Amino acid sequence: MIPQPLLEMDYGEGDRPEDVTRRLEEYLIAHPDDRDAYLQLVVLYFEATDGGVVSRFRLSQRFVDHAWARRLALLDGVDRRFGASTETAFWRSYMRWVNGGDPIDADCEAMAQRGDSLMPYLYLYTAHRHSSHREKARELFLRSKSGITPLDRYIRSLLWRDFGEGEPPWRQSASGSTAGSRSIDGPR
Repeated sequence: MIPQPLLEMDYGEGDRPEDVTRRLEEYLIAHPDDRDAYLQLVVLYFEATDGGVVSRFRLSQRFVDHAWARRLALLDGVDRRFGASTETAFWRSYMRWVNGGDPIDADCEAMAQRGDSLMPYLYLYTAHRHSSHREKARELFLRSKSGITPLDRYIRSLLWRDFGEGEPPWRQSASGSTAGSRSIDGPR
């Protein structure tokens, strides 16, 4: 189990992507058997290659290049160390789609048919809003709803509009108002 302080990020209240990824890399040196920590780090590096995150934090090209390569190397390492999984296959496909527009519908449908992960529904539902995928996407959202991990936050940011209640967390300040929070949970 990853210690909560390693996962707490309020990008805008002091933490920067470089700092958070470094902390998690250091954690993995001491805990190389924590598969979930590797996957959380993949999500962090994936987010660090997003143009909005790059601009917001004025990330160096060196760090962005590192994040780009490291996210894929981490997935390869997870597969070697723990065995291939639907989740790692999903992230490879999903990153290809987000970053290059590669069609991944057939890949995600096949992954969903395996039935061992809800992650393919993140793409299948958000990309097409097919009613046949709504319940699985809702289940994925509900599992992530109160989580603190980067993956939980990423899932919520994509599925909140369909399954969330009230104002999304990234639009609420600590006082509960909708004044400009600086959370990575989603758009401001």
